[in-house]
Amino acid sequence: MARFYKVSIDEFWLTLDGTESGRPCKVTVENLQKLLQPDTGNVSVGSAGSVFREKPLTPTGGGRDFAFVVAFMLSADYAALKAILDDAAADPGSDFNVTGTGLAGDFDVNATVFDNPTYISHERQSGDNLINVRISLITTAIN
Repeated sequence: MARFYKVSIDEFWLTLDGTESGRPCKVTVENLQKLLQPDTGNVSVGSAGSVFREKPLTPTGGGRDFAFVVAFMLSADYAALKAILDDAAADPGSDFNVTGTGLAGDFDVNATVFDNPTYISHERQSGDNLINVRISLITTAIN
């Protein structure tokens, strides 16, 4: 898991004010390694000792599940992000761009919602803040 990633989901930034220039939220990226790995396939050794590279199972980089857990988010920002994700869920063929910048490495993928209908949820609410917002996505392409 990686923390303090600066993340954009379809031009919605996981920052304190939802903008690119805002202060990043405390974001944990689950399955980050799946987003950072190149789409190269497995390396195998043949019976004669020759090494060859297998074709990747998902040639476009699709099918890699990952999630963001945001420590806290304002309920208005949650509603705006949920609207973006609801639109994607309503159109199964649609996807959106997701980028992240952090110390473990940067990623740029196309993704759609995953784990329908709970692709966005939160643990609890405290005033206007939602605690531990979980966003479940799956890649459609690695850019």
